[in-house]
Amino acid sequence: MVTACIAQTLPEETISVSEEAWARLAALRREPKFIPHSYPPLGYTGADTPEDLQPLTQIVNEAIDQVLVLKSNRLSTSLARPPLRRAAARIDGFATEDRDRVWGYLVEVWYILGFHTPLFVSNYGAAFEAPDGYSEPLPPGWSAPDKPRLIGS
Repeated sequence: MVTACIAQTLPEETISVSEEAWARLAALRREPKFIPHSYPPLGYTGADTPEDLQPLTQIVNEAIDQVLVLKSNRLSTSLARPPLRRAAARIDGFATEDRDRVWGYLVEVWYILGFHTPLFVSNYGAAFEAPDGYSEPLPPGWSAPDKPRLIGS
């Protein structure tokens, strides 16, 4: 089970975000979510119940929407973290695997944008090591920080 103390102060980082990253984030927003996959390091069997699919998708898509409105060539963690943290705060009551998948999407947003500092205090997937220079383990399906999964697959 993934848990985090989302109130603690984390390091600040300001980055340049490319047009390609914004386009990739928009593609992630359009992608169907919470469907079964076999992305490493763990697979996922899909939303626990059919009734959970819509609210889980809404949580992730709203977080992405709130990040997309921040579109700029420079972005700080103080602007990008809050929508992702709010999404994480809304997943209590869902199955563990679904909560973990939400966290995977949120960390994927973080990686797409290009942040290296931690998104959360307790890292998502704490059993997995973060790549050198990064504070979060790779999102599901990513083989390296610069080798993301194919979105929509």
